[in-house]
Amino acid sequence: ASICAIGVVTVEEGVVVGRQRWLCQPPEGFQKFSPFNIGVHGIRAGDVAAAPAFAEVIGEVARMIEGYPVLAHNAAFDIGAIRRACLASGAPMPVFDYCCTMALTRATLRLPTFGLAWCADHFGIPLLHHNPVSDAEATALLALALLDTQCLDGLDDLMEQCRLRWGHLNEVEWMRSHGLQPSTRRMPSEANPDAD
Repeated sequence: ASICAIGVVTVEEGVVVGRQRWLCQPPEGFQKFSPFNIGVHGIRAGDVAAAPAFAEVIGEVARMIEGYPVLAHNAAFDIGAIRRACLASGAPMPVFDYCCTMALTRATLRLPTFGLAWCADHFGIPLLHHNPVSDAEATALLALALLDTQCLDGLDDLMEQCRLRWGHLNEVEWMRSHGLQPSTRRMPSEANPDAD
């Protein structure tokens, strides 16, 4: 729940049309800035001292993303953090459908790892990792690259091809994007004897 920065990039017709970065004070009780986290994102308590509270910022974020599907790389982490921060701060939960570009890349590519930096590098997408706007833009461009390589017209088609469902966040429920039930998946008839 200790969100201190949020980045959003909006895309229309395959083109980035908006970028926004917010610094915010994390909800009460979650305002400790550990050396580890500072080492990851470079944001210190002093950087957000004059910033608005998370509860105020999430309202602006909700207005900016209204009507858009949301993409996140490792969505379970990001959506979970938003959900926990809203609960901790008493802020209204934003309402949106979302999908995970990490899950999409796992379903379509063969890479040694599926972190955002590795996936962005695979497609030559510039990334200043852990900068919220750069992460958001790289995520958007990654989704567009996956659509292009799979020769698909939209996210619904890509989700279906990857056998994934849209996740949904709202006030009363939090459903993760997940694969179809195992009984509906095509399973190999025999084990691969060459597997190690």
